[in-house]
Amino acid sequence: MMRPMPYAVRQRDVAPAASPVPPNPAFPRACIIGAGSSGLAAAKALHAAGVPFDCFEQGSVPGGNWVYDNPNDVSACYETLQINTSCPRMAFSDFPMPADYPPYARHDQVAAYFEAYVDHFAFRERITFDTTVIRVSRAGAGWEVVTHGADGEHTRHYDAVLIANGHHWDPRWPDPAYPGRFDGEQMHSHDYRSGDQLRDRDVVVVGSGNSALDIASEAGRVARSTVLSQRRGQWVLRKFTLGLASDRLALPGWMPWWATRARLRFGALTSGDAARLGLPRPDHAPGASPRHTMEVDFDHYLWDLARERKRGTRRAENAPARAVAA
Repeated sequence: MMRPMPYAVRQRDVAPAASPVPPNPAFPRACIIGAGSSGLAAAKALHAAGVPFDCFEQGSVPGGNWVYDNPNDVSACYETLQINTSCPRMAFSDFPMPADYPPYARHDQVAAYFEAYVDHFAFRERITFDTTVIRVSRAGAGWEVVTHGADGEHTRHYDAVLIANGHHWDPRWPDPAYPGRFDGEQMHSHDYRSGDQLRDRDVVVVGSGNSALDIASEAGRVARSTVLSQRRGQWVLRKFTLGLASDRLALPGWMPWWATRARLRFGALTSGDAARLGLPRPDHAPGASPRHTMEVDFDHYLWDLARERKRGTRRAENAPARAVAA
């Protein structure tokens, strides 16, 4: 039978607030690039172990991709963004998200959580903000790291470098580009911030991942028309099952994969069949794809979106006032 997932961080799991830990000069010296979720986890672990390190963050705050209008200018965060794993599953193991957070936290709540994490474990002073790492190169048995910040350019030597600059900062466009002519605005989801960019426009959303369906849902609310272009059908799973966050239900880890496939099939069937609305039917069974889109609002606007749909985008045809989000 279904049971709560083994990894679920409870309020009782919070570690005691830490005090600054003096670094041990006998340990190797490390450099961390980035103060997003992975960079903060690495910084906390090194700090607690007394390992001397510097953490360089291009922006002025921690949190990386979860900071809306991040001063580092590379965050892809948009106004309606929220996590697609529930708070107990996303939280660091010794620092639960606040009890008053909803099952799926908003981006501003996640950013606040990271701020609190840094202060709770007392390593903020180890992060150098507003500093860009320009170059990392081998130097003997270690590494030479060149940075640029408010006090100019500096070169430092480290025994180890931990790269945590994320992967959402670099938008990926179709290569080669779509053939044909299109004089409207083409926008990558990386540059999307809010529905105001789509209001009263004719919009094509290319893709069916989480960002695509978030944007399509908002476009269905504010745009003049919305077309959802999918290369293949995807299973869209609801974020809630039987009143609980869907990822809070799981089978014992020792059970075979077919049991997990059955659970995913149950989730897909109870989420509804988008194919009957005219969207492409998935050509694979639930659990047979490397990804399943988790969406909470998409079904609210699915009927409107289903009136206009396309299977894949082959050409960019010229049309007035149409924004394309890829």
